[in-house]
Amino acid sequence: MQEERRRMQEERRRRQEEGLPHPFAITVFEDSLYWTDWHTKSINSANKFTGKNQEIIRNKLHFPMDIHTLHPQRQPAEEEEKRRAEKRRRREKRRREDWRRREKRRRREEWIREKRRGGEEKSRKEEKRRRREEEEKRRVDKRRGGEEKSREEEEKRKEEKRRLEKKREEEEKRRVDKREEKRRRREEQKRREEEEKRREKKRRGEEEEEKRRVDKKREE
Repeated sequence: MQEERRRMQEERRRRQEEGLPHPFAITVFEDSLYWTDWHTKSINSANKFTGKNQEIIRNKLHFPMDIHTLHPQRQPAEEEEKRRAEKRRRREKRRREDWRRREKRRRREEWIREKRRGGEEKSRKEEKRRRREEEEKRRVDKRRGGEEKSREEEEKRKEEKRRLEKKREEEEKRRVDKREEKRRRREEQKRREEEEKRREKKRRGEEEEEKRRVDKKREE
């Protein structure tokens, strides 16, 4: 215990000789080191690398306790503001990109609708124009006494209509025949498979019967 007390006294004496009687609080800023001293009741500073350039910042203080350095460079607000600004910039960029994508999709949909609407409108106009032309043609033919020609054209249209109907009937018949052929082939395949199964079953039965006869002969 006495040895420990002696060692502490020597340590205090060495500090007093070095100019550090009783340092209490400490802080660092840039290349300077700042501390408070209870013995001199002052705030001191020195170079944090070499320990030189010691000076008293303020003295005649009543037991200065803690010490802090306040400077914009030591505040996290600037970095936080940069992070927030970067986050806002990215959010705004994503919002603009989303808006561009939505606007592009909307314009494309409008273009498609306009195109369809224009195509339908064009088809209706063409149909009306064709009907007007046919009506005008019929009136002209009738005025010129071309009733025979109109009848011939009517006959041609009817003939064309009958030919188309006949063609559709033939196509329908071919489809029906094709479905019937497929069904017949499936039934034939199924029948063959059943016949093969019956043959296989009959063969197995004969083999089992032959085996039983052989076993019976052996037992006799």
